[in-house]
Amino acid sequence: KKAKVAKKVSAAAKKRVVAAKRKAIAKAAIQKRRALILRKKAAALKKRLTAQKRKALAKVAAAKKRATLTKAAAKAKVQAKKDAVKAKKAKIASSGPVSAR
Repeated sequence: KKAKVAKKVSAAAKKRVVAAKRKAIAKAAIQKRRALILRKKAAALKKRLTAQKRKALAKVAAAKKRATLTKAAAKAKVQAKKDAVKAKKAKIASSGPVSAR
């Protein structure tokens, strides 16, 4: 096998390579900057979203609280009615036998 003879690289070709490298570096820098900006934007959006979410969640929580309060009130009402009926029955029972009534 013959040894490969290194071809003489022309000055123009060298310049082209250097230019291409420079261009690639510049492109990479631009991409980096763009990525950073996008990341920042995304973070801001996320924050804004969380603020909106927080508001919505607060609203939901308030509604739930109201619902539980009304639920408790309704339960108390029903219980009071039951107690009243029981008391009435007890009073009737304690007033003596049916024949005496």
